[in-house]
Amino acid sequence: MFKKSLVLLILIVMIIIPSSELLRPDQLPKHLKTVEVVTAQILEEYYPNKILYNPKLKIKNQSIHIYFQVHKDFESLNSLEKFVNFELFSKHFRFILFSTKNDAGLQNFDIHISADYNDNLYDYFNVVQNKHLIFSTESNLSCNKKTIFTSSQFKEHSQMLTDDYLIEEFNGHSDLDIFNYAIDFFKLLTKNAKYYNPETDNNLILQAVTEKYGITREEYVKIYKKYYLLY
Repeated sequence: MFKKSLVLLILIVMIIIPSSELLRPDQLPKHLKTVEVVTAQILEEYYPNKILYNPKLKIKNQSIHIYFQVHKDFESLNSLEKFVNFELFSKHFRFILFSTKNDAGLQNFDIHISADYNDNLYDYFNVVQNKHLIFSTESNLSCNKKTIFTSSQFKEHSQMLTDDYLIEEFNGHSDLDIFNYAIDFFKLLTKNAKYYNPETDNNLILQAVTEKYGITREEYVKIYKKYYLLY
């Protein structure tokens, strides 16, 4: 029952984050509570079938470790589907932490998710590569210490995932074309994020896309959420 289309899980937006600092020991209880609340919120909203459940949490050395129990049907998923379950959890997790404007920069921390079922131990790691952009991450999923899927492999499946989407039109233009234009414009404007200035560039990108295609900000956000995982 868990092998639904991957696109039903995808709800990610591009957001910019400040650099993080080490937590003081006296901050840990407060921020551990924040992580607990966010985890519960994600599980309730995006994992109603409880494929991941009963989390146990720990924060140490700028790393957030979450141990989950998994439903028995998790074992029937292929490596891509297993990866997506963990990957999308981490994306939602970083987004919500950013939205809460926590003062510890928790959204910048490395994320380590582990789970086991029978004799299989799964470890998923998600690391921010660019501390100013939480979408700039690298992920790795292993089973019994052997890598079974990575974010690089996931990008190779982007065309397959695109084929699963229902293409919509806005003013005679496909939403996928609009998304690709926005990404290309971002890369050109920022030299592949090397010179990215969120205070000015976000508005320039939004203005360029909405004027070119005659769409609203809300329509652009909807398109970006739909296709974000492909980027």
